[in-house]
Amino acid sequence: MRGPSFLKSASAVMLTLILATCAGANSVPNMRCFGTQSIRGDATNAAAATERTTDVFRFAEGALFHSWEGRAEYQYGSVSVLEPDRYASGHMIFVMGQDRSSGYVSIIASTYWRIVYLLCTKGDDVQRRQ
Repeated sequence: MRGPSFLKSASAVMLTLILATCAGANSVPNMRCFGTQSIRGDATNAAAATERTTDVFRFAEGALFHSWEGRAEYQYGSVSVLEPDRYASGHMIFVMGQDRSSGYVSIIASTYWRIVYLLCTKGDDVQRRQ
């Protein structure tokens, strides 16, 4: 019969496997998302308006990069997983569909808020489209 040290070792191996599996499932995927429509509101009143958007959000190796027409891509910040298919970075919260091909981002600043609807491409090759 095996003793307590075997149980500790087996438990440690099982915990490591479970954590590795969960971490992989909840990691931020490399992807690029293009804004298709934006709704913007003022933080001081209930008025909101639909506006054209050229936002591009690129996720690469756990970082978020942001660009739009007239603004070169810059690193916005690191990305945290809130729950599966929900990510946060700074003032932005991304909510993705299960296949991550579409979703939206809410951007909440002190003077305004925006909701940007997204179409996304997945994969390791997410270099910024020129």
